[in-house]
Amino acid sequence: MTKFSFKVRLKTVQMYLSGIGSTTIVQRLGIKRNSSVLMWVARYQKYGIPGLKIRSPNY
Repeated sequence: MTKFSFKVRLKTVQMYLSGIGSTTIVQRLGIKRNSSVLMWVARYQKYGIPGLKIRSPNY
């Protein structure tokens, strides 16, 4: 189950890259951990927008 949609992830990354700190973003958007924000930013920087899309496991 995915808790945050692609749109929320993209908005989070855009806020972070505009200079808003991860702690502030977490409080505003109701995300539990700063590490989630930082992980999304790292994926965005490495893979671009496809890095934020929800991946389904390959069983």
